[in-house]
Amino acid sequence: MTLEEDVASSAIIQSAIKISNVVNAPLDENALIFETNVSMNGVNI
Repeated sequence: MTLEEDVASSAIIQSAIKISNVVNAPLDENALIFETNVSMNGVNI
């Protein structure tokens, strides 16, 4: 996966996480772990 593809997929997942937060849907553990990893990598959407 190229950096561009990685960032794009991260953006899609981050958008889905934010939508889940808006509708108060529970996040699964993997999504929380991924969000933490993305934040530490400096990819803030």
